[in-house]
Amino acid sequence: MNKTSSFASIARTVGATGGEFRFGDVLVRDKLITRQQLDDALTAQRASEKHIPLQQVLVDQKVLTVKQVEEALASWNDRPPLGELLLRHGVITRSQLAQALEQQKKVPAPLGQTLINLGYLSDVNFRKALSVQLGIPYVDLDNITLEAGLCRIINRNYARRHSLVPVTSIDGSLTLCMDDPPTARPWTNSVAPWAS
Repeated sequence: MNKTSSFASIARTVGATGGEFRFGDVLVRDKLITRQQLDDALTAQRASEKHIPLQQVLVDQKVLTVKQVEEALASWNDRPPLGELLLRHGVITRSQLAQALEQQKKVPAPLGQTLINLGYLSDVNFRKALSVQLGIPYVDLDNITLEAGLCRIINRNYARRHSLVPVTSIDGSLTLCMDDPPTARPWTNSVAPWAS
């Protein structure tokens, strides 16, 4: 089994089809936006030269407020556990998951780190799985060019302490790449509207 191509495949599938992790579908399901508003926002998102998170597009279009987005993200609990996600997509076996869970009883650590330590999961595949689980893009900083001026926006010590890098700024919105998004507050820390 080629685990790298397996995860690249699910990331493309989830991104292309809307999949089970798509925030926009949750907003429509919960009647916070209409299907047409979602389609319009996705069209605007695709038309942008740089990636703009869907929630930012919806705020920019005045479809939702920042508060509504934060509340929707806070209540969005349709994310499967990491182990289930990795099993479902054939990245690990049931036996490997069981061994990792037993290891966690002896040496408490997050499941992803335990799977990496046991050699069942690469760091890259862990990050890709996490991005699918959280419904956020996976960005390999080695493969993108950062805008030099963005480094002056965030204090260097703050960026180091929180393991984040500013990636782009569009229409007053700063998009950050983070090493460990689950430890940050969703959206407000990872994508924040900046006052003009």
